[in-house]
Amino acid sequence: MWVPYPPLPEYLQTVDDTLQKRGPEQVLSDLGSHARSFPEHDSLSEEQRQLLTATLKTVRRIAQQFGPSDRSLVFELMILGKLGAFDEAIERGQGAYRANQNWANAIAVGNALKRAGKISEAIDMFDAASRLDETDVSAPLEAGDLELEQGNYGAATPHYAKALQRAPAHPWAEPSLWFCNYMMSREDSWLEKLKQSASVPQDECGVEESLAELLGVEPESERTIRAASLLEKVERVFRLPRGNE
Repeated sequence: MWVPYPPLPEYLQTVDDTLQKRGPEQVLSDLGSHARSFPEHDSLSEEQRQLLTATLKTVRRIAQQFGPSDRSLVFELMILGKLGAFDEAIERGQGAYRANQNWANAIAVGNALKRAGKISEAIDMFDAASRLDETDVSAPLEAGDLELEQGNYGAATPHYAKALQRAPAHPWAEPSLWFCNYMMSREDSWLEKLKQSASVPQDECGVEESLAELLGVEPESERTIRAASLLEKVERVFRLPRGNE
């Protein structure tokens, strides 16, 4: 994961200068990138906890100084979740969503609920986000992944199907749908699709990922990674042999 330079302690010391040079949205984006690289609350060191707490204060100060934004709310809730302040994150997010029922707020609340382990409520919020933006792919993918991880394959398939309607042949949604279909039907054709995708060599030079980022699409390597992960899940459940074993 890309993390902005300089390291977070130094970045926090120069925030005011950076705000003048680059503006609040870029600084929030940088702070969010830093925060994403931190582990979840139960794996934080004391130093990491202190840094995240200082980052949270900075995000809130920027929101107060320049006005709240979708980005400031998303990162505030993410940091609260990483600090283990689940109830505060959910309450803060739900208040923002009640005041303004838009896609960004729904996604932020969904992620806060997911971190708190409130899976069914998180799915409902991602579903709401999906309805609020009928071009969005991330919300149905989030809902589908949560259903899949719960073993609710029939409930997951409509979410992946919706994602594929919006982004045909999406490299995450398609193997996920194949997996769900196989788990429900045990039809070998779905398993073969997973195996074929999992066996595609990855681009080790990073050219494909750079091009995908430039075009604003998901890299095809994501299909290979997702398919391989789901194939491992199938093999664990059914103890299937690998390759020609």
